[in-house]
Amino acid sequence: RRWILEGSGVAWTVTGQAELVRIEVPRPGRHQVAVRIETSAISPGTERAFYLKLPHARASPLTRPGYSAAGIVVEVGGGVTKIRPGDRVAVAGAPHSSVVTTDADAVFAIPDGVPMEAAALVELGVIAGLGVAHSALRPGDPFCVVGIGPIGALAQRLAVAAGGIPRAVVARSGAKRG
Repeated sequence: RRWILEGSGVAWTVTGQAELVRIEVPRPGRHQVAVRIETSAISPGTERAFYLKLPHARASPLTRPGYSAAGIVVEVGGGVTKIRPGDRVAVAGAPHSSVVTTDADAVFAIPDGVPMEAAALVELGVIAGLGVAHSALRPGDPFCVVGIGPIGALAQRLAVAAGGIPRAVVARSGAKRG
């Protein structure tokens, strides 16, 4: 039995450039899932910072960019009961690659009718949801969102869904008004 799955993925080279390379990931162990990725979300802010070599975003040749994807389960490890091979799933924390092996609690079944492209944004939803949860927002509370990029827009929608009353959304320009 082969103990690895092969594919391709994006990695930083020693010269600081992103490159598509051959990768190997372990087959899933206990409470893990292997997924063939069909769609990977790009973070313009984070990945731009790596490309520009900004001080808060240092990449080494071991850095694998990416953080959110969607695909089809190819294999599950022992103890995994809610996800099966063939299931369409969103994967939080997934790098840009054709195959990943990750903990089962980072994999979420995609409801029927939800496109892979939308499901690949799962990590943005997790980040926005954590922000709303940490705000201790209660139904009827007013709130303001600072920054109306993808995460801010999701946070605004989640806060409204939680019963919050939007008072303001702050953006750097009027281009995102609406």
